[in-house]
Amino acid sequence: MAAAVALIGLAACASLLCLGHGPALSDHEAINAQGARQTIESDSWLIPQVGEVTRIRKTPLGIWSIAAASWLTDQTGARPVNEFSARLPAAIAGIVNALLVCWLGTMLFGRRTGWVAGIVMACCVASVFYGRNAQVDMMLTMFTTLSFASFWRGAMHERPSPMFMLLFYVALAAAMMAKAPLPLVTVGFALAVYWFVTVPLLRMKETEAVGMADRASSALRLQVRGLRRLWLIPGLILFVVLAGAWPFYIYKHVPQALDLWRMEYLDRYSGELSSKESPIYYYAGIALGLAVPFMLSLPEAVAATFLKRYRDHRAGLAYALTWALVGTVFLSTASYKRPHYLLSVMPAYCLLLAPVVDRLFFGQILAKRRLVWLACAAVPIGLGVGFAIGAQIMHERFPDLQKVFVVAAALLWGLWTVAAIAYALGRRTASFGLLCAWVLVIALVVWPGVGRKMRGDPEIIALVQGLADHGVRKDDILFWVEGRPNSTIEFYWGYRPRRLIDELEMSQIRENRAEVGVDILKVVSERIERELARPEPVYMIIPCGYYELMMRETTVKARKVFELSGFQDPDYPGNELAVITQAARAPSTRKGSE
Repeated sequence: MAAAVALIGLAACASLLCLGHGPALSDHEAINAQGARQTIESDSWLIPQVGEVTRIRKTPLGIWSIAAASWLTDQTGARPVNEFSARLPAAIAGIVNALLVCWLGTMLFGRRTGWVAGIVMACCVASVFYGRNAQVDMMLTMFTTLSFASFWRGAMHERPSPMFMLLFYVALAAAMMAKAPLPLVTVGFALAVYWFVTVPLLRMKETEAVGMADRASSALRLQVRGLRRLWLIPGLILFVVLAGAWPFYIYKHVPQALDLWRMEYLDRYSGELSSKESPIYYYAGIALGLAVPFMLSLPEAVAATFLKRYRDHRAGLAYALTWALVGTVFLSTASYKRPHYLLSVMPAYCLLLAPVVDRLFFGQILAKRRLVWLACAAVPIGLGVGFAIGAQIMHERFPDLQKVFVVAAALLWGLWTVAAIAYALGRRTASFGLLCAWVLVIALVVWPGVGRKMRGDPEIIALVQGLADHGVRKDDILFWVEGRPNSTIEFYWGYRPRRLIDELEMSQIRENRAEVGVDILKVVSERIERELARPEPVYMIIPCGYYELMMRETTVKARKVFELSGFQDPDYPGNELAVITQAARAPSTRKGSE
């Protein structure tokens, strides 16, 4: 009972505590939040919209879940969807995911280690950060964990269960509705590798055949015969119906949907949508960061499957290791990499960590007492150096958050130093509790502290202020020239910039190029000239560098209303924003109205 209370309490603190007092939604969070708001207001659920654009490039479960949370929690009379309701589905998913990791860990390793697995999942950075993020990745992670847990209970348990196998196919379909097509690889392909590679390798020693090839063949035949336990035909039919209904509906009702999905998934994976590639080892550092504060045990956890001290857990470790390796290797081969892409693989790493963390805090320690004291003495020194470096980075990059960082760093230094002292004195359970209590510092100090300082992207705030100061009304025609409009503009301030070329049209003319071609620039310039020929006021948000190039190389006539300064990104020169309008339109300083 104490373990259950600890797990639920820590998971709730990590995800829910002070959830409504954090920073403003980021651009990517506001996409789902604005889509959910428009879904409620228009009652158009099957084809969501964000601004003027149909939001079909991603499966809609994220938008639907936020809309449902808003319906349950928002105040009567207020506009649907606020920061709390936008982030609530991810917070609930974070709590449920920790419980699912506990369930799977219990089946793989036993009750105590299972509870440790759940607590590690609840208290690591992956859950603490993304459980408070309105993107759909934590929901994807929850359904991914449910898929792996249901598969093990349905097919690998000592009492296989058809009911849990059917639950596996439902969970996999739900994961696809959260973020297709990633689960086909991180779940489907990973389990195929486990079934036809990992399990035969584990069983080779159990077969009576002589010779490596004969043992491998015998073990593989057992797996082929065992396919009947997977209920493949009814399960796949159920999966296709649940996961395929919405894409099929979109295919029938939205032209060029297939071209858009090709661009979004295949071109993104191959690198055609980005000229900047991250190194192949990118996710190694991300995994360590998302595993904080258990990151120092991660190397041993990855190797645990092959270590004698964990041989009693080898079958479960091999299951988690296959999940971790297949997902990480696949994501590492993609040209387009982002930290949150690894989130649905992190439960596997937490499961690998569980036996290691369990041994360190609750098992038998074989290390000499002097070495334990030395290791514990190094903790405050290492933390001090790390926090000092972090303070310098915060001063250079985020000076407004430096005070919040210093307060949080001081609290964490004290908390984890006391945890190290408790460990050295043999109070390892107390030490583990103090280590995990860092989530209270994040929830009570860091999250609301950052919320008070960060109320939006400074450049977007300056842009909106400039629009209002120069008389641009919220019902005026406003275009975003390059790429996708920042969704916070509409979510927070009510301006609705349209894409000059929407994503469906761009999927037809981009032709798989990471760099914007001359023909696209020509199309953009022609579109600008056409829209500026309207008799009513037309405004366009455009990068300064592109505006200067257009005025120099084309016959487009336009007047710059204002431009922003002080937001230059050294990696993208000329990317600061300007607002332009018709050349003949007189400057105005009237205030924008509702």
